Amino acid sequence: MAFCALFLGMASIGMAAPSCSVREKAPKTARNFARSSEQDTWHEYKSGEEIPDLNLDSGMSAQFWQERNKSGSAYTVQPGQDFTILTRYCFDGGGALENVDFEVRTPLGWGRRMEGSISGEDFSPRTAEFFDLKNGKAMPQPRGVGEAPAALKPTIYMKITDLPFASLLPVAAKPQKGKKKSALVNSASAVPIEGPGPAN
Repeated sequence: MAFCALFLGMASIGMAAPSCSVREKAPKTARNFARSSEQDTWHEYKSGEEIPDLNLDSGMSAQFWQERNKSGSAYTVQPGQDFTILTRYCFDGGGALENVDFEVRTPLGWGRRMEGSISGEDFSPRTAEFFDLKNGKAMPQPRGVGEAPAALKPTIYMKITDLPFASLLPVAAKPQKGKKKSALVNSASAVPIEGPGPAN
């Protein structure tokens, strides 16, 4: 079975989005990447509409963009048969991971979310709760739910260069004397991409 991952990423949830959130809309300049399955290699696409259907439980799509302060953001979607995983990664200006927002969404109308920061080399969740997909509000653990997907935690990429599609991004800048190292440099060949992003 296949799934167009960006559609679920655009599903609206009625709640305010924190500063690093899967519900925050990506800018039009976000670059779009995908792999159809675990056996496939990552490819870049000019728009979200060009991303092919992804295999359930093995395909993955991603968007990457730089904020005005030169920090980086990545948004990934992993569609599955029983649940779909959405993750937002927020990096600082030096390319190190600062915050993560993680959601597991099920076709049964409920999800599980975690939001937190990086402490040392570990993910430290500030919030972890079940929520209603219709209104985004927290809810008790659904009846009959075992350890999964509640026990799922986000895959952590400590640096931009650790992202699975990092080889398709501009090369890391070499540090200059008296200047702080930048995680990425602008690439003349990196054409701004018009495409949909995560929902508000």
